[in-house]
Amino acid sequence: MSGVPLPQLSHEEILGLNLPLEKIFGAVEKAFIEHGKGNIEMPPKIGVHPRAGTFIHAMPAYVPALGVCGMKWVSGYPENSARHWPTIAGLVVLNDPENGLPYALLDAQWITAIRTAVVSALIVRCCPPAQSHSLGLAGCGVQGSYHLRCLLHVLPAIGHVRLYDVREENARRLREEARAYSQAAVEVVPSPEACLREADVAATCTSGRLEVQEDWLLAGATSVGVDSHVAWGRLFGKVKLVTDDEQQARQFEKQGKYPGGLPPVHAELGQILIGARPGREHNAERILGLPLGLAIADLAVAQLVWQTHAGKGPGEKL
Repeated sequence: MSGVPLPQLSHEEILGLNLPLEKIFGAVEKAFIEHGKGNIEMPPKIGVHPRAGTFIHAMPAYVPALGVCGMKWVSGYPENSARHWPTIAGLVVLNDPENGLPYALLDAQWITAIRTAVVSALIVRCCPPAQSHSLGLAGCGVQGSYHLRCLLHVLPAIGHVRLYDVREENARRLREEARAYSQAAVEVVPSPEACLREADVAATCTSGRLEVQEDWLLAGATSVGVDSHVAWGRLFGKVKLVTDDEQQARQFEKQGKYPGGLPPVHAELGQILIGARPGREHNAERILGLPLGLAIADLAVAQLVWQTHAGKGPGEKL
């Protein structure tokens, strides 16, 4: 490969593929099934933190059953939004697991956004709320936009959506965006409490220091949070906790991500998918999903992107 440029796909080229949402769900679910079986190699992400509240992470993984191997190198800078720059940016490199040679380089912005929302939605699908009438979403930036789309995909019976963002224009924009794919009534509300209180499904995608209060969360509700600062700490020990990878979560606990400590984890998503652990067990319990983001999901989506771009079917050599 010496002297041969590595094929690259830009953010715009990836968006132009218009990948069907169900195919993305399928690819991510397969990766988590392998995770649940223990058939993956994925060390906890390592990183550097050039500024307070920021990170740049290295995320390698190998999923033998999918034939995908590689790494995401990704940064998170919440302050970038004020400058109209991406808060999440990075690259995914795919390697041939047979010879180790890299064969593609993909922009990570869309891959990160969609896989994060899909994982949250899979948790909700595996642990559905007792009722599916209302959804509250706090944080209407990039992650909020993808979360709303994916959550409504797995819960088509939702009839009422409440949106909140510290920048009201973000919530208004997302309300208009949602009209293109959902018949649900969508309203913009003035506070996190008005958004999340007694919602059947509550989701937080915030970069500030939102603190969800215990009395906001309805019995039988399912919630997910992918916040820069954990918004759900007041409910720790009072909800059934589901995550994507407990080892990763415990590593982040040591780094101080969860002030006061992380409570016992009921299950990982992969364990529920393979039937090793139950999801919802009764209608009154409150379930909270706190996925941290795994390289296996990034690589599953990146592989789907690359195969679609190259005109290959799943499992075909590139």
